[in-house]
Amino acid sequence: MTSPENRIINHDIAREAGNDEHLHITSGTISLDYKPMQPNATDLDQQILELKKKQELQKQMLLHTFHEQTKELELRHKMQLEQKYQYAVHSHGAFQELREQRLSAAAAAAA
Repeated sequence: MTSPENRIINHDIAREAGNDEHLHITSGTISLDYKPMQPNATDLDQQILELKKKQELQKQMLLHTFHEQTKELELRHKMQLEQKYQYAVHSHGAFQELREQRLSAAAAAAA
């Protein structure tokens, strides 16, 4: 029978450990040392540019959504005002008819 240390194959360790981790095996103990890799300046600049582009796209999408919602709200408000106007015109017309009927009924009763 082989010991657990002998069963671990080197290339499997590298694949499982990830980019920033190093697995050190000594006789009888296994320790995992985390050593973050220092990204170079060009990688950081590239990441910053990508984040700025992503942020700008999100900003544009938010502005577009805001404008669309504003247009929709303005249209709804306009339709509500038109409905209120039509109701007011109709109500005023009905009120005028009732007033004229009362005046003519009062004039007929007085005569």
